[in-house]
Amino acid sequence: SAILRLVHDPVRRGRLGRRLNTEVAARCSTDVVVPAWQKLFAEALAEVPPAPPPRIFRSFVQGGWECSSHRRGDGRRLDLVASTGHDAHAEADYRQLGGMGIATFRDGLRWHRIETRPGVHDFASWTPMLRAARRTGAQVIWDLMHYGWPDDLDIWSEAFADRFAAFATAAARRFAEETDVVPFWCPINEISFWRPIS
Repeated sequence: SAILRLVHDPVRRGRLGRRLNTEVAARCSTDVVVPAWQKLFAEALAEVPPAPPPRIFRSFVQGGWECSSHRRGDGRRLDLVASTGHDAHAEADYRQLGGMGIATFRDGLRWHRIETRPGVHDFASWTPMLRAARRTGAQVIWDLMHYGWPDDLDIWSEAFADRFAAFATAAARRFAEETDVVPFWCPINEISFWRPIS
């Protein structure tokens, strides 16, 4: 019955509408609600201790360089560390990203450059990068195999596991000779890539 009275009484309807409008503006407008929510969020956040800095990695955002070194179907080797000049400019690259607050990086060893003869490991291509990381304080997650392996090795042969284990062991020893920081390794980049063809 109250609704029917409003329908038939434009004066009462107008008076109620103005009262509701005033009430909504006083209690529910964005000018009132937004500051109230901001205050509520500030109080709630003040009760929560801030998140600690990353404990494993030195920066939440990580940088990196494409370090693929695979052979194409036509036999041509692509060495993206060399073609981008990162091997010659690793220290400058680490410093540049470090200047943006990035302290953790992904970078890679080039197995085909390190083991040009079976079982013989020459880390001359990696040592400057290791030293650049040490000098700049860069924390690097090192790829051991980023689609590249020695030319003489068939990765589907039984010899692959032994050769890779020997390479990884030699790399870990070389790392320990250069620095006492805790190493981070990515043994095989995107290992699931190999699953469909194995």
